[in-house]
Amino acid sequence: MRIIFFLAFAVFLAVCGTQNSVRAEDALQTRPLTAKEKSVLAKTFSVPLSDPRTVQYKWMPVVVRERNGIIDYCGLVNGKNSQGRHVGFQKFYAWLRQGSNGQFDRGEMRLIASYDISAIATNRACSQYGYIDFKQAR
Repeated sequence: MRIIFFLAFAVFLAVCGTQNSVRAEDALQTRPLTAKEKSVLAKTFSVPLSDPRTVQYKWMPVVVRERNGIIDYCGLVNGKNSQGRHVGFQKFYAWLRQGSNGQFDRGEMRLIASYDISAIATNRACSQYGYIDFKQAR
């Protein structure tokens, strides 16, 4: 049963991802997050995590490509597990929104690559929106 669910989910992701993918011929415009943006987004992203005060981030440059008022964003997050230990940096996928000043002042964490299926979905979303080389994360 698990295998059938996994295969169905993988097919779903493959089909859904083909329409909005970043094509090689699309020039990807990027910019770094400002210190203020990092601070605001870290507070927003940390809310659903178990111990928000101890969450660590490594930030990627933003691929500036709006989709229905949303900018898709990926980075790395390191949170604590139920034993109180950091689990190591994992990819995350989030939505960013810009305020009237042009800075990102709202964000919503959508996926964290912590389990097999969520890792597949997170990797797929990140690569779909142009986040490939996570060695850039700082």
